[in-house]
Amino acid sequence: MNTSVKPHPAENPYPVLRPLHGHPLRFISLNREMIGLDTHYGDCGTYMCPGEEKCAACRRGEPKRWNGYLVGKSEVNDKIAICHITAAAGVQLDFHYEKPRGFMGARIILKRSGPAMNSPVEAMIYGWVDDVVPVTREKSVEIIARLYRKLINTKDGERFA
Repeated sequence: MNTSVKPHPAENPYPVLRPLHGHPLRFISLNREMIGLDTHYGDCGTYMCPGEEKCAACRRGEPKRWNGYLVGKSEVNDKIAICHITAAAGVQLDFHYEKPRGFMGARIILKRSGPAMNSPVEAMIYGWVDDVVPVTREKSVEIIARLYRKLINTKDGERFA
């Protein structure tokens, strides 16, 4: 697995990986389903959208950006990481979602089409592995929630906690 930029510094047991141009990210999914959330970018950081009724960015008309994640492991060295899935790649993966298995054990490859970190990412499933130890949805949500700083309102305005 190639290591890439983390969305934010965070106390997290696993690195966050994104594919780099010319360096596809290959992993085996340890989750049945993708964990996705809406975010905004501001104040030099990405933060979770707290919901339209509570979100100043939504009230200003700023668009949300969906980010998806799967906990995966490398086929080469069994290292576990959080794999970032773009919205377009998430749609491509959803096409291959199988019940009741979901993405559990899916061999996934993510490829970035250009050198910029916001270049489109393609996703493919190229096989399945049956003997994987799953990471529960609850544990995955807990891990991924720690990636993002929380935007809180104070008497002086909004700030990150």
